[in-house]
Amino acid sequence: MLRQSKFLLIPILLTGIAAGQSANGYLTAGVGSGASSTIGEFAGGGEFVVAQTVGIGGELGVVTKHSSFGFFSLDGSVHLLRHAASGRFDPFVSGGYTRAFELFSGANGGNFGFGLNYWLTDRVGVRVELRDLVFSAGAPSTNYWVFRGGIAFR
Repeated sequence: MLRQSKFLLIPILLTGIAAGQSANGYLTAGVGSGASSTIGEFAGGGEFVVAQTVGIGGELGVVTKHSSFGFFSLDGSVHLLRHAASGRFDPFVSGGYTRAFELFSGANGGNFGFGLNYWLTDRVGVRVELRDLVFSAGAPSTNYWVFRGGIAFR
């Protein structure tokens, strides 16, 4: 009887863990500066948030300028006011690995930024963010910072 009760606790524990997790996605566009010129950026991504605080996710995008390039990022994030389904304000900081690519070349780098999701409903919101892509392939590092805005969904 005691063994059976231990197995009954497993679904209860898993339900508690699942309740503390959520996922959200976003589509953004923005303008900024990089390599001595004005740039545009379009990106989409998503993240899986554990315990309403720590997120892990990815993003795919393109930077448009004289010589455009694509990029993908693997990021970690921290949601400062707990990423709860009932909260409207969701400020965050994020950062991680970025790989930029063109037709025949690529570069490794990183990214960091901060922003805010404002949830209009339980499922749809707006997103504003300042993000910096940093690459050190040459002697001085190259930064592509961009102010982005878009939609968020969960």
